[in-house]
Order: sequence, then structure tokens, then C-alpha cells
Amino acid sequence: MARKSKLEQERQHKRNMRKRGIQRLQKLAEQDREEGIFWKPDAQYAERVYNALNRTIFKGSLSRPKIVIRDYKENFWGECEGMYVSGKPVCKVIRMHRWIPNSKTFIREMAHEMVHQWEFEKGPYHRMTHGKRTFYSWKPECARWGINLT
Repeated sequence: MARKSKLEQERQHKRNMRKRGIQRLQKLAEQDREEGIFWKPDAQYAERVYNALNRTIFKGSLSRPKIVIRDYKENFWGECEGMYVSGKPVCKVIRMHRWIPNSKTFIREMAHEMVHQWEFEKGPYHRMTHGKRTFYSWKPECARWGINLT
């Protein structure tokens, strides 16, 4: 009998811990809205986002560069680093900030950097800009998928 009650106590303890965990998550979600606590993506999530955006917006035309998640200065969410390899423009790395306000912002910023990648690798001028003819020409396609390209 003692074993059964000990087992039941362990189960009850696990249920209580789950409840406390859910309550903590709810509090964090409320703090996120109130205090601006940021969301932290990981490299695996970043790769999934990149692959999904490449398939939907860019029709699979981009080759995935190395994606790095790290800390940056404030108001700096990401960057695309391109270079010429054997005379060919190639995006070698996309760097994204470790702390992002939410997943929607992360997706928008990844799309932004991927447009820069397209500009450099596939665009007519092979340089990264915020011009109407190259960068903002992607705005309607991004908007079609619910992404506000800025």
C-alpha cells in the first residue's frame, strides 16, 4: 500500500508542476505584452523559416547560406553578408539577432534579409539596396503571404 501512495504522490507532484509551468508561461506571455520581454529563436527554427520563405516567396531559387543567431546592437535585427566567389556573387551568411520581439518580427526580418540575398545573387545589379526596382519589387509577393516588407 505504501508504494501505491508514494506513486500517487509522485503523480500529483508532476501534475502540480505542470500547472505551475503553465501558469508561469501565461505570466511570461502577459509580461511579453506589457514589459516587452523578447522572444529567443534558435538556429533550427531559423532554418525552417528560411526554407519555408524560400519555397513560398522565392520559389526555391535561393541556396541556403549559413544562418547565425547572435547578439547585436539595439535596433539591428539582421544582416546578409555577400561576397564574390570565383567572380560569382554569393550570400555566405545571414545573421539574425538573438532577441526578437516575436516570431512574426523574426519571419519579417528573415524575409528582409532573403530579399537582400536575392538582390545580390540574382538581381540585375548584384548589390544590396533598399531601392524600388530590386528590394521593394518583392513587397507585393511578401504581402501576399502576410509579410510586411520594410
